[in-house]
Amino acid sequence: MIIRDSRKKEWSRRKKETISGITSHNEKVVKEFLKDCELGMNMPKGHRGRRAPSTLVKLFGTLGFILRQHSEVKIEDWTKRKLHKLFKDMFEEKIKKVSGKKFRGVDDYVKVTKFFWNWLYRTKKITEDISEDLSRADNKGGKPTWVYLDPEKMKTILEQ
Repeated sequence: MIIRDSRKKEWSRRKKETISGITSHNEKVVKEFLKDCELGMNMPKGHRGRRAPSTLVKLFGTLGFILRQHSEVKIEDWTKRKLHKLFKDMFEEKIKKVSGKKFRGVDDYVKVTKFFWNWLYRTKKITEDISEDLSRADNKGGKPTWVYLDPEKMKTILEQ
């Protein structure tokens, strides 16, 4: 399949790249996390197994963005307050995407962050899980921008 092959190639390229804008210590920790995800090690009990190349690419980009927001701070020194404020600022549009647009899926960033911080906790790189109080529901941006079809519109389309 073409899409799967392109994701494999993209992941092969990305894992050789450096994550710009973060400390070498933080980059080393993120790369170790991604390696564990690639191998399926230290994963949550309900979701054992390796992660797909497309997931690894997404994790690479998301964690890079999050860690660049406080690039000078070691991962182990992040606080619960700092993490919660980051997502609040993203949700309230105080922090925007590189393109200048607002984040519509802040809850996805929360999900990745919780996954990462739980891995840090499981592997004993941190002593406190500062992500435990984060909620994806608090950071949902409303309905997607696409239009849903109601049953009548769907019936009309199917009858054509």
